[in-house]
Amino acid sequence: KDITVRKIIHIIMEEYDNPNLSIAYICEKVNVSRAKACQIFKNETQKTINEYLNEYRISQAKLYLKKDMSLEKVAKKVGYSDSNYFSKIFRKITGMTPTSYRGR
Repeated sequence: KDITVRKIIHIIMEEYDNPNLSIAYICEKVNVSRAKACQIFKNETQKTINEYLNEYRISQAKLYLKKDMSLEKVAKKVGYSDSNYFSKIFRKITGMTPTSYRGR
């Protein structure tokens, strides 16, 4: 994998719980322009940086949902300050709500 892509993925994995994690922040940390970072990342992964970030956050949320933790707390632990937005993204990625996922 491209070194820039590896760095971006590393930042996402280390800082996914930061609600201020953004493409601008990531690009600044890897010292690459937004356009270049987005292009390289999409070419290598077939996903946008935001898609990758959301999918990673939801994969982590699934682990927290197995514990007895409120949806608000799960959302915050994976970097979403708004639990309604978290639920919307969760449903978009998994096809089910966090509550129904937990109930399975």
